[in-house]
Amino acid sequence: MRCQWGQAMAEYLVVLGVSGSLIAALTLLPCDEAKSSKGCIPTILDALHSNYQSYSASLSGVQDYGRLAVAAPPSSVPPASDDDSDDADQSAPPGETQAAIQTLQVQEVVDNAGNVIGTLKNGRVIDANGNDIGAYLFDVQTGVQTVVIDGQTLVVSLNTLIIGSDGKPAVLKAFVNAQGQVVGFGYFEAGGYYDSTSANKVGVPTGTQAVAIRPVKTRDDKGSDQLYGYEAGGYFYSLKTILTPQSTYASALVADGELLEMRISEADTAGAWSSYSTCVVRKPGWTTRELEGYAGSGGFTFAKFDAISMSTSNNTVVASPEKTNGFIEASEVGSGGCQGRWVLQEDPANWTLSGPFTVVQ
Repeated sequence: MRCQWGQAMAEYLVVLGVSGSLIAALTLLPCDEAKSSKGCIPTILDALHSNYQSYSASLSGVQDYGRLAVAAPPSSVPPASDDDSDDADQSAPPGETQAAIQTLQVQEVVDNAGNVIGTLKNGRVIDANGNDIGAYLFDVQTGVQTVVIDGQTLVVSLNTLIIGSDGKPAVLKAFVNAQGQVVGFGYFEAGGYYDSTSANKVGVPTGTQAVAIRPVKTRDDKGSDQLYGYEAGGYFYSLKTILTPQSTYASALVADGELLEMRISEADTAGAWSSYSTCVVRKPGWTTRELEGYAGSGGFTFAKFDAISMSTSNNTVVASPEKTNGFIEASEVGSGGCQGRWVLQEDPANWTLSGPFTVVQ
């Protein structure tokens, strides 16, 4: 049967009146079930707000990883999870329990340029000297991570650092395939390898070997050296590249720079480089993009000064340490020397570039 308009309107008003009375009662009358003097609806909203605050606080609370350079990592941090890798080196050594080789995780704070700012402790960023330098903030709506330092907000990311059972950092190594290409990175600890991004235990990828790498640093405007990434096979890989998750290890990573050895012979140049390493990083393809007249391979000699004793453009590119994009400290170079893809030899009037060299891993 079809309802008349007047009948429908009457029914609507009845429902509206009943609903309004019910909402008013739940809002204004004490909520006896919850033992609250407020109405039931305000009581429910208060509970939801309280639960949200607890959840938000817990997100900050789980970031208490300690400062590696100052103290041992806290025992409250769970060990890295295992996967089902069947690599022989993943099992515990005879007579040693699995618990004895479990690792801990520490979170490093890394800026957009790949520089390590510090580590997290109780939601605060602690620098290498143990100083509290700012607050770490995580936006639960956008997922954006920021650090406020001296009133300046920086967008950052977190790097999971693997700490061994002895309280020391696990050794980061590169996975290199048969063609000498770097396909990924992993932390080595007590016979096992842990993924450099997820910190899960993994086997050495099929067809690769794990090789030693060297840390590359940059110097900030305050004169402090900061970890920037690592060198493998004459190529530089920033922390940003290393921390990018790899679904597989089938393809080579794109390098962020190339290693250059500066062989300095003149006193004035040596003075300019006296507080810098001469094992440095330049941008990919720097020889053809920055040097005028270079064909791309083989020896190349160019003058330092022109006819009126002004620096040539090529000399300006290479003579100053400020033009570099990172360096390996002298103490980290090792007994084999810089082993760069390029060598730049100075004499009184010229520079001679040699390379590119293939660095055997």
